[in-house]
Amino acid sequence: LFVFHPAKISQQTEFLIDQYLLNGGTVIACLDAHSVSAQMLGGGNPMMGQAGTPTTSTLPTLLPAWGVKFTSQQVLADPVHSTLLGGNRKGVAVLSLPQSAMPNKDSIITKNLESITLYLPGAFEVTASAGVSASSLVRSSKFAGFVDSTKASQLDPSIENNVKADGTAYDLVTYLSGNFKTAFPDGKPKDELAEETSEGAPKDTPKEESLKQAIKPGNVFLVADIDAFYDRFAY
Repeated sequence: LFVFHPAKISQQTEFLIDQYLLNGGTVIACLDAHSVSAQMLGGGNPMMGQAGTPTTSTLPTLLPAWGVKFTSQQVLADPVHSTLLGGNRKGVAVLSLPQSAMPNKDSIITKNLESITLYLPGAFEVTASAGVSASSLVRSSKFAGFVDSTKASQLDPSIENNVKADGTAYDLVTYLSGNFKTAFPDGKPKDELAEETSEGAPKDTPKEESLKQAIKPGNVFLVADIDAFYDRFAY
């Protein structure tokens, strides 16, 4: 199951992903702290009442249940892996990540990659839940830190001096595997947009049974950027 930039995802959709994973499914989820592509295609900020596709996306219910924190309010800057852009501008939040940033040397996903470039990515902090193992496939240097997404999108040179590293190497691509537990222990969430009866009251439907824990091991791949998948940003 490929989940790409799930901006404003509903709990009902997250529940379907949850149940698919508990059945032994494999989920690839590409999230973003500030998508340049969405911005160029008319991205908006729902917090400001702006229309359009939001530039940020996350899985607000699933990630905590999986033992993952995703920073989507700021973007990750990394002076070690900064990219030299047109006009001799230094993009500290445009990360060019070589093989040395891919710690799992046996991974079939990354072992043949020379490098990847992520544009204004978010970052994952992973503890993983019980019964689930975590493996970092791509990570930042320990000199990385979070900066203002708006300034980063404008390539504001001042952000280079505002990177406050705490010695943490953040995950940019993460692999989780194992026997997951549901993120919805109370079952399927109520659909706020459910059709109503002619009397105006919600239909009284029986509670659906749902899985509470995995019946087969599942797999989750998390990517902290979506812009890397657009041809215009590939080079």
